[in-house]
Amino acid sequence: MIELRPETSIRPGPGAAYCLAPAWLDLCENVFGYEIKKYGFYSGGTRLGGAAYAVVKSLLFGNRIVSMPFSDEAGCWFEKGVGPAGEERSRLSAAFCAVLDAEAKVSGAEYAELRGNWDFLDDKTSGFIKSENYLRFVTDTSKGYAEVRKNYDGNITANLKKADKHVAVEEVASAAALEELYPLYLEQMRSFGSPPLPPAYFTTLYSGGLARIFKASVGGRTAAFLSLIVHGGSFYADINAGLKKYDSYFPKIKLFDHTLRLACESGINKYDFMRTRPGGGVFLHKQKWGGAAEPIVYRHKSFVKNPNLRMDPEQKRYLLPQFAFRHMPFFLSRAAGPLVRKGLGK
Repeated sequence: MIELRPETSIRPGPGAAYCLAPAWLDLCENVFGYEIKKYGFYSGGTRLGGAAYAVVKSLLFGNRIVSMPFSDEAGCWFEKGVGPAGEERSRLSAAFCAVLDAEAKVSGAEYAELRGNWDFLDDKTSGFIKSENYLRFVTDTSKGYAEVRKNYDGNITANLKKADKHVAVEEVASAAALEELYPLYLEQMRSFGSPPLPPAYFTTLYSGGLARIFKASVGGRTAAFLSLIVHGGSFYADINAGLKKYDSYFPKIKLFDHTLRLACESGINKYDFMRTRPGGGVFLHKQKWGGAAEPIVYRHKSFVKNPNLRMDPEQKRYLLPQFAFRHMPFFLSRAAGPLVRKGLGK
């Protein structure tokens, strides 16, 4: 018999994603104020695994069930060596969908959005529709730095030659030092017209041991930084930002190369450049590092008629917020941005 039991804490197996790590849960629950619903999967008395999700509520964007906020990784896991199959898989899929259906009735959620690998869900009966609008580039760093660098695009290699002469990279040694880097992030988000995450996003992940942060300097002045999520033998290039006046020295190029080398030399097997949309400058930049393209799967299930499932900055409804965030003073974007991001859940 398959059961889903509410639980007060998460005890994920060794293969669980970083979005189930204590620091990420701390971020979601204590920085953004989400209530994370946690369930264990049981067959008889045997624990198979579990799942977690948040109900994201917003006057601007509506109410949604999301697993997990700010991540493209799956908020579900299975114990090592355990994977439901056949009738057990069908029953688990039905039981989990019943939990979400009940949650939607209570919370008024318009739809559920599950990101990453939720392959135990039955595509025919669960009501979820899969999409692959995003992808990631992933570099195999187990083969060593020399092999990794062979796959760099020629422009990357040429820009590195200049960066090597002018840019110094060091790892941030304390959470207090992160305050110096946050204005760089604010300035970059302003150029995009995007709402920024709060400083606590960085300090919580850093203090919780889930993030390592590196800064690049030109002539002794901070020019850029890169925040990496470190989990399960992988580096995830989470957030990078820099000052435009130093772009000609390519400090970001130096940061990516430095951390790719570090991954190769410290037993990290995978370097994930994280989500991008095919086409456009960010996609082309990430592609030039020579990693393999992997699709990111999203699953959506509607609980109301004609929900607006698309949240894309290219939509017309985002033109006014983008204009506002491009022109509002930093103190205001620092206050308003996290509220908008909480409503987005990404």
